[in-house]
Amino acid sequence: MRAFPTVERAVLGRPARRTAAVAAALGAAALLAAAAVAHASRTLEAKQEGLLPRDASTIVVLDLSLSIPPVVYERMRALIDRLSREDASVGLVVFSDSAYELLPPGTPARELRPLLRFLTEQPRPPDAFDDRPYFLPDPWSDTFRSGTQISAAIDLARELIERERVPATVLLVSDLHSGEPEPSTLVIALQRLLGTGANVRVVPLFPIEANKQIFLDVVGPEAFAGWQQLVARSPRSSEPMETKAASPLPLVLGGLALLLALAANELWCRRLDVPQPREAV
Repeated sequence: MRAFPTVERAVLGRPARRTAAVAAALGAAALLAAAAVAHASRTLEAKQEGLLPRDASTIVVLDLSLSIPPVVYERMRALIDRLSREDASVGLVVFSDSAYELLPPGTPARELRPLLRFLTEQPRPPDAFDDRPYFLPDPWSDTFRSGTQISAAIDLARELIERERVPATVLLVSDLHSGEPEPSTLVIALQRLLGTGANVRVVPLFPIEANKQIFLDVVGPEAFAGWQQLVARSPRSSEPMETKAASPLPLVLGGLALLLALAANELWCRRLDVPQPREAV
């Protein structure tokens, strides 16, 4: 800006200082708005939505009783495969007529992957005596029996939560058929688990309606919500994964703030046009 001579320095001094202060403030606001726009643009990328909470451990309670037919293994395999790819921590309880802790809470979810070989159909051996799908014998075949005690598994999951003193989600994977001596045994076990503050979720393995109703009455229908997503095809398949994109609102607001700062700078700090002095006649 070109200076011009004037005898009104005292009069123009205050507006000059005010203009300088306004220009500095608007410049700082423009820089902050530009930084906000840059940050918002980096967080706008669509990301795969996690299925397990990262701020709590998930205890998977897996039904391996003989009442689970091999045809259901595909659903179980898809679930374990999906969970093992999560950036989260888990615990693992397997059960039939008794329950065992295989992985303590806090174990990286990738440690679930060794289970997959027992849930994946294998080529039939030459000496097979029937045409049913063939699966490798698991380490629990000799100890697990045909009985199913879901309450024992629920109680063990509760004990793990109380032992570790950490928030947890209990993910029950079962056909929900339980051979409890007393029907109230399972109800009491579920109520005690809920008393710890644990979040209970259920992945049903084709249960009959009467067995499912027990869980609906105690833990509510929200426990079954979204289980189809848990047994969706794995991320390496051709099926598109569900993604979640961040809201563009911060980017829009930051852009508007930047535009307003630039517009205000043009309005209040624009160049002052001074007319040329007239020549004396």
